[in-house]
Amino acid sequence: MASTRLETLSARFWQGQASPAEEEELRMAAASGLLDDPELSAYLHFLAQTRQEGLGQTFDQKMMTQVKASAPRPSSSEGPSRAWLWAGGMAATFALLLSIALVSWQADPPPPVPAPPVVASTPTVEAYGEVKKALFILSRNLHRGFESQADQRPQ
Repeated sequence: MASTRLETLSARFWQGQASPAEEEELRMAAASGLLDDPELSAYLHFLAQTRQEGLGQTFDQKMMTQVKASAPRPSSSEGPSRAWLWAGGMAATFALLLSIALVSWQADPPPPVPAPPVVASTPTVEAYGEVKKALFILSRNLHRGFESQADQRPQ
């Protein structure tokens, strides 16, 4: 029965659920050699030695207080905010992509645009040219608006 109780206390101790009275019961069992868990016995022996050396029962609390006090806390005055870091990363990415594009464009210039083929003047080609001019004039006038188109009609 006692070994079952000690196993239960040992499990509660490793889960961090043991009360101070239960921890004291485990210490007494470890000191008398009744504890079957060698790791727990060694750990409890270490805790007993530290208390004898003057660390006291509040040693853990003092250490955690110091650790929490010395932990770095981000503040807005210490460095750039997350938005500035994101914007800087985007600007650097854009600059890198732009420089890659410029280098690749200079290395391989685009091919020259071929000259339009010379077509012999025939009545069909001349008619096509006249229709093209008329459509260009109509398009230009439509872009100006209906009011300005009315001003350009022949009187």
